[in-house]
Amino acid sequence: MICTKCKSELEENKKFCSNCGAKVQTKNNSKKGCLGFIILFVIIAYFMSDTGNNFDEYSLRGGKIMYTTTDLNVRSKPSIKGKKLKTLPPNSKIISANENKDGWVFVGDLDSVGLGFVSSKYLQNKSFSKEELEKMKLERDAANELYRLKNNVKNQFSSWDESHKKLVKYTKNNLKDPSSFEHIETNYWPPYTDTNIKANANTYRVRMRYTATNSFGGRVQGNVLAEVSSNNGSIIQIISSE
Repeated sequence: MICTKCKSELEENKKFCSNCGAKVQTKNNSKKGCLGFIILFVIIAYFMSDTGNNFDEYSLRGGKIMYTTTDLNVRSKPSIKGKKLKTLPPNSKIISANENKDGWVFVGDLDSVGLGFVSSKYLQNKSFSKEELEKMKLERDAANELYRLKNNVKNQFSSWDESHKKLVKYTKNNLKDPSSFEHIETNYWPPYTDTNIKANANTYRVRMRYTATNSFGGRVQGNVLAEVSSNNGSIIQIISSE
C-alpha cells in the first residue's frame, strides 16, 4: 500500500505513514466516508423537497388582491398535508394567483414574494371594517373562554364511571365505612350551553346517587346534591344529602 500524500510505501497494519505522518486511508474508511456523504445528501434532498419553499414555478402575475377571513395557515403544498409555513391573521392583505387547484391557491405578499398555499374558501375580495374586526375578536375570545370552561368541567369527572371526583372524595370522607362506597350515577347542570356561557358560571350543581354500608352493616342508598366550583370542582356547599 502506498501513502496517498508522500507516495512512500506503507508498513502493514499501520494507521499513520512513518515518513510523513499522514493518516492511512483504508478501504473501510473510504466506504464510510462515501456512505456518510450519501446519507447527508438524502437528508438534504428530503428537507429541500418540503421546506426549501422553492416557488419559482408559480406565478402571481395577473393575480388579485384578497383578504383573509380568519386565522389562515399557509402551507408548502396545495394540500392539508403540506408543511405549515406561517399563519396569517384575519384581514391580512395578500395577492392570490388566478389558478385554483382543488380549492387551494398560491399567494404572496404585496411585494409579490411567494408565501405558499392557502385554502381559497377563507379568502374574500374586500377587507373587514374596524367594527367587524372588533366583533370577530370578541367572538373569538368568547369561544376560547367557552372552550376553557368546558375543559375545566370535563376534567372534574372520572373517565371511568363519570362520577364527580371531588364529590366522591367528600362523600367517602363522611361515611362510616368509606371502602363500602359504590357509585350509581351522577348528573350535573353545566354552566354553559353548546355555544354560550351561562350567567353565574362560577359554580354549577351536581347530583350523585350511591350505595354504602350504614352503622348497622346494612346497605343503603344515598343521594347528595352539591354546588361545586366551575374552575376546579371544589365543593362550595352541600345543598341536600339523604
